[in-house]
Amino acid sequence: MTSLPYATAPVRFRFPALAALAGRSPLGGRREAVLGTLQVARLVAVAGDANFDPAARAERSAATQSWLAAIALPDQLRAALTDALNAAGNDPDTAADALKRVLDVVSPSLDEPSRSELKALLADSSGRTLRHAGWAEGITVTGARRSTSGDTPAPLASRPRAAG
Repeated sequence: MTSLPYATAPVRFRFPALAALAGRSPLGGRREAVLGTLQVARLVAVAGDANFDPAARAERSAATQSWLAAIALPDQLRAALTDALNAAGNDPDTAADALKRVLDVVSPSLDEPSRSELKALLADSSGRTLRHAGWAEGITVTGARRSTSGDTPAPLASRPRAAG
């Protein structure tokens, strides 16, 4: 499908598997754990975004901390989520460590697609990924790709984008 030249790029939600898992989960522990993880992941994902007002980010972070205090979560998960939320605006390595702890704690409650979304965010927050224009999901850089002519490797970032 070809987009019109004046059309805006489609907005894609970064965590569809986490949201779907929260929607499928029965009321109670697992659902609250997934919802808390989803909310913190969303705030961690926009932590380095220059287009997101720092005052609005701080306000959302404070509101999320209040919300996390009000829902029933295991103490270990609550602490990990709070640490990740506090570290989101700090050094990427600190945020990555806190997010790794969240992933370790909440992993038994998640399905594989949800774990993959958090692992992509973890790789993104530790600075080892490239961002694909128009898509919030990070792409892990593992090495060079072959160019279309097949004779010399081309960096991943210089590959032509597929249409559509």
